[in-house]
Amino acid sequence: MRTRRPLRIRSLSNSWSLAGFLWMLMLWPGCGPDHTGGGKADGNVPPHNECDENGATRCSPDNRAVETCTQGENGGLEWTVSTACKAGLDCQDDTNGPHCLCPDSCEPDAIRCDGNTVQTCSDSDDDGCFEWGDDAPCADDEVCQYGICLVQGTIALYVSPQGDDAWSGSLPQPNEDHSDGPLASMIGARDTVRAIKQTADWPSPVRIFFRNGSYPITEPVEFLPEDSGTVDATISYEAFPGETPVIDGGRPVTGWTVADGRWTTTIRDVASQDWSFAALWVDDVRRPRARTPNEGYRHIAGTATPANQAFAFQPGDMEPWSNLDDVVVEVFHSWATSLHHIASIDTSQHIVSFTGPARWDFGRWDPAQRYIVHNVYEALDEPGEWYLDRHTGVLTYLPKSEEDPASATVVAPVAKQFIVISGDPASNQFVEHIIFYGITFLHTDWQPGPAGSSAGQAAVDLPAAIEITGGRHIAVDHCRIGHTGTYGLWFRSGTQDSQVVQTEFFDLGGGGVRIGEQQTAASPAKEAGNNRVDNCFIHDGSVILSAAVGVWIGRSSSNSVTHNDIGDLDYTGISVGWSWGYAASTAHDNIIADNHIHHIGRSVLSDMGGIYTLGVSPGTTLEHNEIHDIFSYRSGVGAWGIYLDEGSSNIAVRNNLVYNTKTGGFHQHYGQDNDVSNNIFAFSHECQIRRSREEDHISFSFTRNIVLYNDAWLLDGTWQNDNFTMDSNLYWDLSGNPILFGCSTMAQWQATGHDTHSVAADPLMSDPYGLDFTLSPQSPALALGFVPFAQDNDDFGLYGNPVWVALPDAIQRTEEPLPADATPQVMFDGFEDTPVGQKAGHGAVTSGETAQATVRVTDEQAAHGVHSLKFQDAAGLDHTWVPYFAYFPTYFSGTIQGSFAVRLGPGAIFYHEWRDQQSPYDAGPHITIDAQGLVAASGQDLVTVARNEWVQVRITFDVGPGGNGLYDITLTSPSIGTQTFTGLGNPGAVICGLRWVVFVSNADAATVMYIDDVSFQAL
Repeated sequence: MRTRRPLRIRSLSNSWSLAGFLWMLMLWPGCGPDHTGGGKADGNVPPHNECDENGATRCSPDNRAVETCTQGENGGLEWTVSTACKAGLDCQDDTNGPHCLCPDSCEPDAIRCDGNTVQTCSDSDDDGCFEWGDDAPCADDEVCQYGICLVQGTIALYVSPQGDDAWSGSLPQPNEDHSDGPLASMIGARDTVRAIKQTADWPSPVRIFFRNGSYPITEPVEFLPEDSGTVDATISYEAFPGETPVIDGGRPVTGWTVADGRWTTTIRDVASQDWSFAALWVDDVRRPRARTPNEGYRHIAGTATPANQAFAFQPGDMEPWSNLDDVVVEVFHSWATSLHHIASIDTSQHIVSFTGPARWDFGRWDPAQRYIVHNVYEALDEPGEWYLDRHTGVLTYLPKSEEDPASATVVAPVAKQFIVISGDPASNQFVEHIIFYGITFLHTDWQPGPAGSSAGQAAVDLPAAIEITGGRHIAVDHCRIGHTGTYGLWFRSGTQDSQVVQTEFFDLGGGGVRIGEQQTAASPAKEAGNNRVDNCFIHDGSVILSAAVGVWIGRSSSNSVTHNDIGDLDYTGISVGWSWGYAASTAHDNIIADNHIHHIGRSVLSDMGGIYTLGVSPGTTLEHNEIHDIFSYRSGVGAWGIYLDEGSSNIAVRNNLVYNTKTGGFHQHYGQDNDVSNNIFAFSHECQIRRSREEDHISFSFTRNIVLYNDAWLLDGTWQNDNFTMDSNLYWDLSGNPILFGCSTMAQWQATGHDTHSVAADPLMSDPYGLDFTLSPQSPALALGFVPFAQDNDDFGLYGNPVWVALPDAIQRTEEPLPADATPQVMFDGFEDTPVGQKAGHGAVTSGETAQATVRVTDEQAAHGVHSLKFQDAAGLDHTWVPYFAYFPTYFSGTIQGSFAVRLGPGAIFYHEWRDQQSPYDAGPHITIDAQGLVAASGQDLVTVARNEWVQVRITFDVGPGGNGLYDITLTSPSIGTQTFTGLGNPGAVICGLRWVVFVSNADAATVMYIDDVSFQAL
């Protein structure tokens, strides 16, 4: 049985560190509570059994046990034995409290060899004594060395923060006279292995064990073909058992002074231009650079020239700040973000210009495009923000209330990457058979170049903290990669048969893992393929570039992405393929299976998917994935569970559980011959299934699926031609509304040849609102051929060690609610609860505003109450139909009545229209009032109204299958009284529901008009 994951309140700043703590518990299972009890017992306690301090401990009168003061059966406090000492051992009360003396004490979790058996120090008897005990004998072909079983002939090296790269590395700790001992760094270990490979002792497996502690780096460690192992002599860089070595690309920041509530320090290497950084962590939590605004976004006011390198801003939103060349402007496009350095700010014309272009013209996707300004000293006003002055080297931090400069650990990144593996595929020179196991990699930096950064999709301009080019049989296993400025790991050109398994990626400037390149490989040797991403936990990415992806596969084939938990990203969970259209693709036979993909989009970007594909991909399968909570920007479109984008073809989509998405469980933009079968698509908020393009071939086969929803649309997009196959599906609307396929009832839809054997019926699930989609044995879906698949939480995502599997649930977040239960929809907005100067609320979207043209709530006029919505228009705008605002009601069928009041100033032109949800849409009622006050609807002149008076408008219209295309309008004003006009519209034109209602100021002049008392209801 599946159960709903618990409701959590998300804390982005701390989520990774809690996961890290649980990770450490997994690596060190011996850690646990102190068994010695509470405080020390009073030495003067009388020998009788009574005591007076609950939880106190003492040695028993005969010193043969530890006793604890507890509540007895009679309610009084008495001494009871909590730990009995072993025979012949006494209890001793010293600075450690009462405890049994141990004959052979040792450090908890330490390991050693006893002959050819590994012994581990533990309190196996739970008596407070940590003693050596047998753990496991080494195999016949192994030898025990320093507590590790090594295959005979294996060469073991050790690395320690107390080591020296001039030593041999053959000892795990320095010898007594410090003449030999472990190595000190990964570079030292690599170079020692190079020397070993020149001796007669090689080829033999080489295992390099890193002891506990930090290993600072300033540049990535590079591995070349000469550093390779072989299939029988692998080279592994791994954590010493039970310990956690950290390869650290950061540098502590110290020397703080405190004044006026701010911490400051001068960093000499920054002042000398030898160092600069764009990230900072305080007590292991990333802190943001000073930004404006602190929450939400600024919005552009209009376009400028050149359109992709400048825009107009609202007065006061940008200023000629000090150190303007340090400022970075983050601009949000539909499915991407761009970062820009400022070239100039014109405060008289309110124009900002950048040093380099964006990929798209500003305002293309949204006339009121969003942006944030980062790294502004004058914006340093929120606890947790910081600012680095690159010219003086002064770092300023505005601390949180609980932080103390004397105890806080502050780290800034120095290194750009951790590891770079550099084979040469063009000359068949590969780096092979290297393993990285159990190592933590922390802190890297990334900053956009002088021209900024503007990738077309998926933040593909970002490098990765670990990059592998020309690698063969490279493994990253049981590692942690976090606090990066980039992607975590990249299997690049020529990397094949490599893997990353059971690795956590967290606090990522970009995404988790990339496989392949953007270009088709010039030769088979340069192809990246047959790589594996399995059982990885990838979370809390998109910190610097929101468009980064959890796992990205470019032009690469035969990869598998399985059993991963991928979440908390601003764009897409898994992206497969990098070809637009039907050209031959080099991304095929990729397997995406058993993943848990969730909390994607986070209402930041748009046009995304839990799983997103591109191009012709024969052999690619998306199977048995759990995908949920996929939400795009509130006024953007496109947040689908599974999204087959441009040219996606020959893909199998099977046995997936998809629920709680914004705009659909499944979407195909365009493609050919995809098989979508045996999936459950549930609870999309707007539409369930979308098809975006009519084509001459079969788009997809949609069979044996269950589509469950409540009070939302079933189909979205374009379904006019018959080039798709749908059959043997079960559809059910829990709200009780009729199942409608666009404007067609199910019977009408089936008469066209679609869904001939499908049914509209309750699937009889255990508890769909509780996210238990288990089918009853009597479910009608089974009769259609639906084959139940595993749906328990444990069947998707991580597997293995219970502590590892539990890590994702340690992250706290606010869950997106499921669509609300169906209720009669009545909408009213008199703008009384919206503050003056703000945009309209209640789900309305305002668009096309500039510095001169706005749509804002005002108290200048009101039809009722004291507020209305004021449209201030302007001359010379890019489009006369801006500014405007729109509502998105959801009425499927029946008689809908809408009403509002409008007041036009001199020269104002008003336009109002109702649309359905199809693509292309059909328009229903529409009304105009021109500059002379003439009211017209559907090409008919109705009446002339006066300027500067409130005109009440009421429209009545039938939508859905019962509609006839005709509507009535009633107008009321002081100048005309009340007049009703009937039978307007296009007879016989059926409008498929009501989805979009728009109010437009349509003048090309500085005019004013007001809207008030907007109401919609089903009669």
